[in-house]
Amino acid sequence: MKSFIVTLLLITSAVPSWCQSLQGCYNNIGIFNSPVVNLAQLGPGDSSHNDSEVSQITAYIVLLNPYNENTGQAIQTVGGVEFRLEAPADLFVTPSPNFNCDNWGNPMDFYCGANIPVLNGHCLLVTLAIGYFTTEPRSLYITPISEPDGQSFPGDIAITDRDDQFSASRATPVTRDFTQPVYTMFSDPPGSFPGDLADCWAVPTASTSWGGIKAVFR
Repeated sequence: MKSFIVTLLLITSAVPSWCQSLQGCYNNIGIFNSPVVNLAQLGPGDSSHNDSEVSQITAYIVLLNPYNENTGQAIQTVGGVEFRLEAPADLFVTPSPNFNCDNWGNPMDFYCGANIPVLNGHCLLVTLAIGYFTTEPRSLYITPISEPDGQSFPGDIAITDRDDQFSASRATPVTRDFTQPVYTMFSDPPGSFPGDLADCWAVPTASTSWGGIKAVFR
């Protein structure tokens, strides 16, 4: 398997500040009912499903506000993503990565080299066809990939900047917590996001640097 090679030379940035609105946050990965996300008008219905009249739905894994922690600049072209989708075994989930994304991971592990342009502050990573037979409450999560030795940042998820030699930056679920679902089905209330949004990483007001963190594909 091809892999990210990450060399940590020096960490010089401070711990990110927090904010309550996704409009001011960065590197958030969520699951939504549309591939085009309006951050100013997000509501619980954007990240939940409660319609029992259909047996298959389409949902979308979307990256919000991609940001290069090495350069302190917004990412224009995503060069890679690294995360896992956790879904209940009784859901029939068929993922289709963005056509500009090559996935080298095992099923549900997305360990992708990519060339995905960022438009209006977000980009589509994966389209999900989700089938079900019952309306029992279910939740989907974004977590680190299952192989710890392959994680660019131990215990974390990551994205890379294609225009900065594939340098890696940490990413986070929209809930900023791997134990909290990013998408819910047949639950009332519809889930922890976005009605009860956790603190997220705020885009710094000044450029920050992670020193020598670099990731390249081999």
